[in-house]
Amino acid sequence: MRSGRTLLAVLAGMVALAIAAPTANASGKFCSLDTCITSHDDGEYLGGLEVGLWQSSSPGWTRAHVWSSDGRYNVWSRGQQGSWMRTAVEWVFPRRYFRSGTRICAEGFKDGRSIGRPCFTIRA
Repeated sequence: MRSGRTLLAVLAGMVALAIAAPTANASGKFCSLDTCITSHDDGEYLGGLEVGLWQSSSPGWTRAHVWSSDGRYNVWSRGQQGSWMRTAVEWVFPRRYFRSGTRICAEGFKDGRSIGRPCFTIRA
């Protein structure tokens, strides 16, 4: 009986924390033309971002540029040679917290030309 009350108290505490914790809509997939950026993190912390670059029928070198509107993150991927009719995937790892309202953008390049620039906004 006592362990049942303890379990209920723990569950009630977890529910209270979940209700009080701020949430953000950082997770999701956002696309523009042949470039998509995917975040698997919720909240203001971004651990890793996946940038997908569609190759279509013209293979070539791909590269991704990812940055934040507050200037706290700005990185270029190492780049890779892609083959036709597939998506080249680049990973970047901010591993940091961003303020609510910060825009995270990714621009994909294939053989030096832009192939899309999707963005999303972190909301708390």
